[in-house]
Amino acid sequence: MENPTTPVPATPVKDHEIRLRQLEKEIVVYKSNLSKIIARLDKEALTQKKVIAGLKKENMRLKSRADATYSMLKLAGLSPAGEASLESAQDKLWQGEFGVDYVARHFAEPWEKSRIPFWKDMASRVEDVKSVLELGCNIGANLKAIQVVMPDAKIGGVEINPFAVKALKAEKPEFAIHESSILAYESRTQSDLVFTRGVLIHIAPANLPTVFDKMYKLSKKYILVYENFSPEPKTIATYGKASKDAEAGNDFAFYRDFASDLHKQHPDLEIVATNFRPEEWTEKSPLLRWTLFSKPKKRK
Repeated sequence: MENPTTPVPATPVKDHEIRLRQLEKEIVVYKSNLSKIIARLDKEALTQKKVIAGLKKENMRLKSRADATYSMLKLAGLSPAGEASLESAQDKLWQGEFGVDYVARHFAEPWEKSRIPFWKDMASRVEDVKSVLELGCNIGANLKAIQVVMPDAKIGGVEINPFAVKALKAEKPEFAIHESSILAYESRTQSDLVFTRGVLIHIAPANLPTVFDKMYKLSKKYILVYENFSPEPKTIATYGKASKDAEAGNDFAFYRDFASDLHKQHPDLEIVATNFRPEEWTEKSPLLRWTLFSKPKKRK
């Protein structure tokens, strides 16, 4: 007689049923997890679609703004020659249709992101700057950033293109914007900080000494030079037809070590700080150098 307390061995069929029930539970858990993953991916995809749609919308807005502003300036009745004196072949280029096209393209720049961080850094390096003058200010991306960083500073600019001048004056009537070439601009008023950014590269090398003297004269405390850098002077083939049609000596982009040239011409300037951007340079991107100078303090 069998012992009643002895368990009955499981049959192969019962083992199979137990395993099936286990698998069914695992499938339920898997489906639940899969549903959660799919829901999360759908949510992320929707978010990405919204982000992409937002970027496309912003791009269209900026493009429309640039197109509208360009059309507005075109219809403003300004003569391409404007009122600024024509001093060189480079001035003629920037005062004319090429300059207008260049101005229109810059309306789409998100200057808050591209300019403010740099000017916060510069503000930390200077003392008691109450007035700023930019030579070649275009539509004022730098000046607007400076206004954010130094809200109490008196801001001025010199710009040769009449369309850029009209646009900036309309947007920032509190700025003192002068329509003039840098070579023709004269003023007895000094500013605490005088600077150029991406402008000296468009000045013919023969005219640079005049511009350097002008920057020195116009500055009361500081001079900032922020330009494309090359250890040796070189002319850049750029601007398409404008360069191809240029007469001998009338090219339109020149790279060199502007800060060193300025320092050689005015050795009493003291270098406050200098750096290259980007810091990790490759030959595929232009190397930029900014240098902040201070003028010697006048003896009382």
